[in-house]
Amino acid sequence: MACMFRSDSVSEAAILANSCLLVVAELFETTLLHYGAMREDELDFIIQALRSIEAGATADSLESEILDFKEDPAVHPRNRNPDASLIEFLIDEAVCFSNADNGNAFIVLGVADKKSGPEAFTGTQRELDWLIRKIFEGTQPNIHVEADELEWCGARLIVLRVPRGITLYQRPKGQASKRVDLTPVR
Repeated sequence: MACMFRSDSVSEAAILANSCLLVVAELFETTLLHYGAMREDELDFIIQALRSIEAGATADSLESEILDFKEDPAVHPRNRNPDASLIEFLIDEAVCFSNADNGNAFIVLGVADKKSGPEAFTGTQRELDWLIRKIFEGTQPNIHVEADELEWCGARLIVLRVPRGITLYQRPKGQASKRVDLTPVR
């Protein structure tokens, strides 16, 4: 889509140019929100893990090179800025997963990793577009994660699908990491 305009006034041109930028930004944001859908086999993989947690396994016992669970810090705020804490974690994990050699990986938000059974599902009220945007903005080159909502044991969970990267991904200050076994390696 091209934004074209003709104006004799500099201020009118500036207003029209700004309007074009807003339209492009809205289209870009919509594209991020609908970057792709989780495949059926990927959804089955996530559901199998959630069933195991519901049946008594702890989330951390199920974490792997392609799966991680995270409780939303806003559910039980331990510090003054749960947003920053969550985003730092998600950016680090997205970089690790994208730099790995294992294909797509998943972060399930809204699950306490040390608890088991239905009480492990603490849920989240985070907005999908906010999470996608923060991860995108906090990585270089930008990582396009996909996000889906899932209801489990009465809790709203968010599944972030992190694609395998085609280059080395890092944080804006140049830190890069890669997940080897279950450990991030910097």
